[in-house]
Amino acid sequence: PAEQAMIRETFSRLVVLTSLVLSIPTLAFGDEFESVRRRIRTYVNEEGVPSVAVAAVRGSDIVWVEAFGWADAENRVPATSHTPYMLASTSKPITATAVMVAVEKGHLKLDASVNHYLRASPFRSRLGDASKVTVRDVLLHRSGIANHSEAYVLHEEFRPPSAEALIRNYGWTMIPHGEFHYSNLAFSSLADAIANATGNTFASFVHREVLEPLGMKDTIVPEPGMQPQAAAVRYGKKTRLRDFSTSMVPAAEIYSSASDLARFAVFHLKQELSGAQKILSDTSIDEMQTCTIPIRFFHYSYGLGWSVGHDKKGR
Repeated sequence: PAEQAMIRETFSRLVVLTSLVLSIPTLAFGDEFESVRRRIRTYVNEEGVPSVAVAAVRGSDIVWVEAFGWADAENRVPATSHTPYMLASTSKPITATAVMVAVEKGHLKLDASVNHYLRASPFRSRLGDASKVTVRDVLLHRSGIANHSEAYVLHEEFRPPSAEALIRNYGWTMIPHGEFHYSNLAFSSLADAIANATGNTFASFVHREVLEPLGMKDTIVPEPGMQPQAAAVRYGKKTRLRDFSTSMVPAAEIYSSASDLARFAVFHLKQELSGAQKILSDTSIDEMQTCTIPIRFFHYSYGLGWSVGHDKKGR
């Protein structure tokens, strides 16, 4: 139970790693970010955060990238701005972007039944009608499919089950369709939808249609049961976690670096980015951010793979 708790905690942390101070700048910059840099060093040096990798974007420019600490503290592997970290739910905007690319290419339809693309392992109904759940509903977390997540320690007898097996066991509509209810299971089904609609694996489609055109060279979509060797080690509060994998790669286990996420952000801000291709129309980018569903008791909504809200300056 203690190890399971540490694993669950890791899902909620976008940065993971080290207890010693090591600062590795990868871009020249002045003192504009020095106050933030001092705070990060405090986290790493005094509060035991293994590492932090950070990037800042202004317009189309990535104006600051830097890493602090160790990607692997025990083996003294330094973190850099190109170190891939497990993204947890920040995986979802990448998956959603792949879905929108598949929509623009005519492979998927947002308002078609997701079961049409799941084929052999469709969602079923205990409440409502699962055949009415659309691809858009899944992206908005309004499918009525209950949430479900699993993690597996590697090098043991258990391995993440296939997406088809998970849907057979847990893929039932149990919550009123149309209401926001966060579901990693439903979101992960989009990988099978893409694979069945395009004839490619989810990982190969994402790499070819999203990562390569945007120049995201550090980003990894692992096969279930595999942990990328180049990725940052995952730590709990005081200890290195055992290697583990999830059964929810599209929703929770894509790996990426600070540098790559900055490139991804510039693209979704509809700015021109050196060395990147335009993989989506502005209309699709706008739809991802404006087609939203309210989240009860929160001051923001959920779009197509994004949380959407306004800051104190109204942005």
